[in-house]
Amino acid sequence: MTNEHRRRLIAAIDDDGDMLELVKLTLSRGGFEVISTSNPQKAVSMVEENQPLLVLLDLMMPQMDGWQVFEALRANEATKSIPIVLMTAKNSSVDRLLGLQIAHAADYLNKPFAPDELLSTIKRLLAV
Repeated sequence: MTNEHRRRLIAAIDDDGDMLELVKLTLSRGGFEVISTSNPQKAVSMVEENQPLLVLLDLMMPQMDGWQVFEALRANEATKSIPIVLMTAKNSSVDRLLGLQIAHAADYLNKPFAPDELLSTIKRLLAV
């Protein structure tokens, strides 16, 4: 994969197909390419193979929750340093504290969020 390609690549992991489409549409308008999966079991290998600049991760998914995916990405040598933005409808201050202060996620977006909020968060984190 070329550096130019990787420079604009974002991975999105969410079991909600409509949310994935919103993310793809929003980020493509912002000049990003998005790879995505609704299958949390495939998420780690997708991120490892593609080495995106940033991962958008839903916390509440069936079969395997987002925290399990988060932990697997952090435990993997090839993916441990990729920033992860948590996306969730769990918007209590405890959840936010757990995500940002305890797990050290790059950011925490409460669903539903505005497309502009998503794009500005990613641009701020990637300094583009």
